[in-house]
Amino acid sequence: MKRLLDIIASIVGIIVLAPVFALIAVGIKLDSVGPVFFRQKRMGRSDRNFQIFKFRTMVSGAEKTGSAITGAGDSRVTRLGKFLRDYKIDELPQLLNVLVGEMSLVGPRPELPKYKEYYTGCYADILKVRPGITDPASLQFRNESDLMDSDADPEILYLDKILPEKLRINLRYLANASFWTDLVVIWLTIVTAIRPGMMTRFESLHGGKHQMSLQNWIVQSGRHRLRGRRRLLLKISTDAAMVVLAYFLAYFIRFEGDIPADELKGFVPCVAILLSLTLGSFYQFKLYKGLYEYSSLKDLVSLLGAHTVGWTAFVVMQIFLEFGATPRSVLVIYWLLGLMYMGGVRLSYRMLKEIIQPRNGSVRTLILGAGAAGEMIIRQMQRDSQLGFRPVLLVDDDLDKANASIHGVTVRGTSEDIPRLVQEHNISQLIIATPSATARDMRRFVTICEKAKVSFKTVPGPQEIMNGKVNLEQLRGVKIEDLLEREPVEKDNARMSTFLKGQVVLVTGAAGSIGQELCWQIMEQRPAKLVMFDHSENGLFYLDNDFKNKWSKGYTTVVGDVCNAAKVNQVFYEHRPSIVFHAAAHKHVPLMELNPEEAVKNNLKGTMQVSNAAARHGVGRFVLISTDKAVEPTSIMGASKRLAELYLQGLNKPEGTRFATVRFGNVLGSNGSVVTLFQKQISNGGPVTVTDPDMTRYFMTIAEAVTLIVQASAICKGGEVFVLDMGEPVKVVDMARHLISLSGFEPGRDIGIKFTGKRPGEKMYEQLWLESEAPSHTEYEKIFVARSNGHDYEVIMQKLSHIVNLAEKMERFAMYDKIQELIPTYQPYTNGEVVKVEL
Repeated sequence: MKRLLDIIASIVGIIVLAPVFALIAVGIKLDSVGPVFFRQKRMGRSDRNFQIFKFRTMVSGAEKTGSAITGAGDSRVTRLGKFLRDYKIDELPQLLNVLVGEMSLVGPRPELPKYKEYYTGCYADILKVRPGITDPASLQFRNESDLMDSDADPEILYLDKILPEKLRINLRYLANASFWTDLVVIWLTIVTAIRPGMMTRFESLHGGKHQMSLQNWIVQSGRHRLRGRRRLLLKISTDAAMVVLAYFLAYFIRFEGDIPADELKGFVPCVAILLSLTLGSFYQFKLYKGLYEYSSLKDLVSLLGAHTVGWTAFVVMQIFLEFGATPRSVLVIYWLLGLMYMGGVRLSYRMLKEIIQPRNGSVRTLILGAGAAGEMIIRQMQRDSQLGFRPVLLVDDDLDKANASIHGVTVRGTSEDIPRLVQEHNISQLIIATPSATARDMRRFVTICEKAKVSFKTVPGPQEIMNGKVNLEQLRGVKIEDLLEREPVEKDNARMSTFLKGQVVLVTGAAGSIGQELCWQIMEQRPAKLVMFDHSENGLFYLDNDFKNKWSKGYTTVVGDVCNAAKVNQVFYEHRPSIVFHAAAHKHVPLMELNPEEAVKNNLKGTMQVSNAAARHGVGRFVLISTDKAVEPTSIMGASKRLAELYLQGLNKPEGTRFATVRFGNVLGSNGSVVTLFQKQISNGGPVTVTDPDMTRYFMTIAEAVTLIVQASAICKGGEVFVLDMGEPVKVVDMARHLISLSGFEPGRDIGIKFTGKRPGEKMYEQLWLESEAPSHTEYEKIFVARSNGHDYEVIMQKLSHIVNLAEKMERFAMYDKIQELIPTYQPYTNGEVVKVEL
């Protein structure tokens, strides 16, 4: 039966489409030089290859100049070819393949023979049947070239991602194939060819609960269409009844219940014309596409316009075409009644749906914020009871909104009243509906919620909200980032792209927290090559695996130690980087106090080795990632980073490599971050350990810090110490308390906080620049530059080399002595006791 259908359909198709074929052939010849048809070897049934026929859509010889797979915007595709591809017209000549028995109308699309070796097992089943012009996988990936727009090698992406999904879908199709399913696939292919924007998904790409067989999809879509037609018919019938009723009542009112027989003679033809004009106007205004349960002011405005247009057309017919003789007062009364009745039906339906919605199981909710976001949240809660929220009351700190009501929910006080209102009204959930709240406001709100012992969520900030609209799906827990006193960082993609695109970039410490984010942001700007250098084998292994999921090439990984001069020089010689980000460092303060020589060797010597290699190999820019602990350092970690800063300033010359430093504080989520430590302690049941109740720190997210690092590097002229605006410092104990609350626990009751005392090398307060460094603004609001003057760098460079030699010889106390000569504020610790070194 299937083969008979193929033969009949291919013969009819070739005969009917012959004039179209001729027209396309002329167009192809006029559009570009080359043959009309494109022939290519493909895999066929029983592993017999054949020549597939297609209209040529690319320049002649295109297969010799690039990948066999084309991505979006491929310059080899001709103008006419793009049109033929969009509407799948280029596949029509395959009717010839169907006629001679090499293909079928429906079946797995034939692939290039070379692809078989990648998925031999799958093709063992697929090649048992004739390949087809169309199949479910082709419908699923109808615009597959668009998926390859961002990939450097479309063929690798096709083999790794798209082809396996196509094979899986086609194997599923073969397991359920029937004459009926083939007819539906043909029908859907025709529909999607006529309407390219229609994307039909038979099943989820990732499987799971969304999977459905082709037969189930057909049944479900049929039910949806039938339900939609019934709903449309009910809407039209209701509006028609309202038009007739309003028109009749207009007469009834005009003649005070005693309508003359002469007036009623033209009633039927007039109301028929009025119905046609009104319903036609409603259709043009797309009033029947909306759902009555979601009727809004905008829908009523559209109803007003559509009703007025239909009424005006009827009046024009009455006056100029002398059709009927409806009294003018009747026309005016009808316009008012019609608008009232048809608008009333829509609003009444919505109100009825909201009234009869079951409230069982709904969470009693308090909304903080009686603004636009609060209104949207309440409206959605009331509209859909399945969401599980019941808005009970509002609070707002704007006293002018006291006792105001939004959709029946009243403002009962300010945020300070929340603990009392939670108890009085048995509130289980609080939603902070203030997208524009500052971090200070958010900290206060969270503290109040902690006091009230109520669960809370928030709407996203303005930068996260699309089109200014808030919906319940966007509700999330308050994040620690929300509580930091700083404005969001704006990413200058244009400058970053100009700086990095086409460059060879080396990142040391690439497997670390900052290093990884640097690598991700650099790759997004399309460098010529990214070299990821780190001594952590495991870290690079996992980073490489993550990169493979997005980029097939354009980067390389190198395992090595920045203190190994031979290895560093080999990397520079082999890869010739033009930009270097030096993020490799030992950064754990207490641990480095116990191993000071390692801090000096890795942080100072490593910087010296990499920066010296950069200068020798003519690197354009070298950027050291430093820390606020390098300012007036009290720890060996901070001191070693400050020494590295001094070395770069001494190495910088007017000509040659531009050396610069970027200095910032703590980043959230980094390896060893206090936040990460707190989260682990909370997951273990506590207690959370804080060194001192008065200790403060600057905080920033990793992504924000790296964005500013790259932007600072782009404006580097050489010799600068860039300082990032970290916002206001935050008390560490407050952060611990908030993290406990955000994790769903009550501080002090569920999770305790334990003060352990200041650790070796730690400071109570951090600084971002020295008193002698006069920070000035740059073109970026959140990046400052601090310039140091008056140093004798020739002497400093000699002392730094001596310090490294002492560290390598493990002469600790002599090393301390030399460090203090350059950094008087540094006081070394030994076994917990300060060692006073006499100068």
